[in-house]
Amino acid sequence: MKLKNETIKEIQKALTIAGNKEINDWQLAFKIANNNYKLMRAAEPVVKVENDILKKYGEKDKNGELITSSDGRVKILDTKQYGRDIKTLMETENDVEVEHFSKNEVSKMHITPNQIVLLMPIIE
Repeated sequence: MKLKNETIKEIQKALTIAGNKEINDWQLAFKIANNNYKLMRAAEPVVKVENDILKKYGEKDKNGELITSSDGRVKILDTKQYGRDIKTLMETENDVEVEHFSKNEVSKMHITPNQIVLLMPIIE
């Protein structure tokens, strides 16, 4: 199925949360793990490009290394162009093979309503 990069990352985040909880249904646990694995693989190049964009627009020291604050933040020098590049990346669609979840399966995941919202594209 075609999913935007942003959606891939959001679903993967929700499945990671669901996957960190005890699930007594082995088939459902496997389905969560398998979908999460596929989405992690699909997100890897996206994260790499995100980092490349950060390196391109982030403030650097005299050696060309990103300057990070004590809390790990990087100052963006051209926020407008950075935002455009990130938006373009996140709106790009990729084809990912994931299994859909039934509402019954989602009810066994013990996740919050906001996490369910993230999973909506793959709920039947």
